[in-house]
Amino acid sequence: MRNQLVEVASFKKPGRASTIKDPLDVYVGRRLRRRRLALGISQSSLGESVGVSFQQVQKYESGANRAVVRRLYDFARTLNVSPGYFFEGYGESMRCAMPFAESQKQEAPALPHSAEETLVLVRAYRNVESAPLRQEILRMILGLEGM
Repeated sequence: MRNQLVEVASFKKPGRASTIKDPLDVYVGRRLRRRRLALGISQSSLGESVGVSFQQVQKYESGANRAVVRRLYDFARTLNVSPGYFFEGYGESMRCAMPFAESQKQEAPALPHSAEETLVLVRAYRNVESAPLRQEILRMILGLEGM
């Protein structure tokens, strides 16, 4: 698949950026967005912490721009994850992917409803200041498993 990307990108006009998004850049961008939202951080705040504009964060999250290693390292430190977090599960997701040309025709799907609910729940949980109350909430949720 990587060879297909190189072949397609090599046909672009000189001096013009390719409009084809690399699947890995899109995947890393989704992971970046998911973690940022889970922590309740705005694009502006994340950008400020790593020295880029919120527009640049948007481009990284959409896969329009590739984040270099140094930038991924800065994001990882800010978001309290290892740099490897951005690549976790990539190989598994590509096994099920459509052929390259077909996958480029469709927009990336939004997070499923349940994932959005999870992000809201995590944010709310993190905002509970009382440690004993957080523990009680966790016990209650674990008690609901399997219901």
